[in-house]
This record gives sequence, structure tokens and C-alpha cells, in this order.
Amino acid sequence: MTIPANSSNMAGILYMLVAIFMLSTMDAVAKWLVEADYSVFQILFVRGCINIVLMLAAMPFFGGVRLLRTRRPWAHAIRSIFGMAAPFLFFTALISMPLAETTVVFFISPFVMTALSVPLFKEKVGIHRWGQF
Repeated sequence: MTIPANSSNMAGILYMLVAIFMLSTMDAVAKWLVEADYSVFQILFVRGCINIVLMLAAMPFFGGVRLLRTRRPWAHAIRSIFGMAAPFLFFTALISMPLAETTVVFFISPFVMTALSVPLFKEKVGIHRWGQF
């Protein structure tokens, strides 16, 4: 059975809208909590607990425990460290910056990474890379 392209596109649009709504809500709630003097570690702990519950609920539908196997444990460990550092730094920035400005800084990070790839990694960044933003 094939899914009509129109139905698949609408499902993708719906998923994107739900994801953007949930991420925006998470950022707004985090800002509200840090202003109420909750620790960033407490916010991240609750966020992690919610993520684990959702992941465990979804895993049976996507392949179960075998999804957790990896052939590159060190690469995943490093990615986990960055995955924990990013929200920690974002929520910490919310303590002293408005939500809109913090989000703007977050959104310009691809530009900064692209610009820094030239002097740091000697990458050739052509016009096509800048045009993808």
C-alpha cells in the first residue's frame, strides 16, 4: 500500500508544526523557570526524565532495544557530551538574556560555524554553502 504524496506531505507539515510548537514551549517554560530561580540542573533533569519516558514509550514502535546498539561508542559519548552541553548553555544564557535574543544567537550558530570553518579547518566555503541558509 502506498501513501499518496499529498498525505505524506501533510503529515510532515503537521510533525514540523508540532515539533516547533513543543520546542518553543520548552524554551518559554525554561525561561520562566530560570526567572523563578530554579536551577538549570533541575530543569535539565526534569527535561531528561520526560525525554526518557517518551523515548521508552516510542521504542517498541521503531525497533525496540536494538536501536541503542552502536558500533562507535566513543563517537556517541562525545555526541552525548555536546548534547548535554547545548541545552545547559542555552538555559544558562536564559538567566541573563531575553528569550528572543538567546534564540537569535542560537539560530546564527550555523553562520558562525561556517565562517569559522575557513580559518580553523582550512575549508573552502563556496557561495553554494552560504546560499543554503
